Amino acid sequence: MKVILKNVRLSGSPEAKVIRDTDGINNELNETVDGRKYCVVELVEKAFLSTTKRIISYSVDDNGKWPGMTPKELKTFEGSDYPGARVVTQRVKEYTINERKVSTYSTIILPKENIETVFRNAGHTLETVEYVDEGTGEVLSMQKQPS
Repeated sequence: MKVILKNVRLSGSPEAKVIRDTDGINNELNETVDGRKYCVVELVEKAFLSTTKRIISYSVDDNGKWPGMTPKELKTFEGSDYPGARVVTQRVKEYTINERKVSTYSTIILPKENIETVFRNAGHTLETVEYVDEGTGEVLSMQKQPS
């Protein structure tokens, strides 16, 4: 499944500080209490009746530099495929949604991201571990051993 860059925007939180900045969206960015510039990036699965989306806080590094494009540049790519991003579904420790027990979770993984870390940051413990077979390049999954 393909992933598209749906939206590059300012935070919707009424507490979010907005500053003027030429690298921003319509010359505006958000700023954290410690002075770090950021915006919000929304990614979605490109499929009919897609349900998987991921919202990411996109911010400058410790040196005040963007890790890639500026938010103003990113904004021009809205609606475009996000190269290397993919939707990953894994078995996770069972959780409840509206009184229904669920044991799988899907999210969007960006290139170079660690699947286990992304799932953990979303509050899910993997029941399987995914790895790449270095000989074939094939992505393989195996049941995680109890610890």
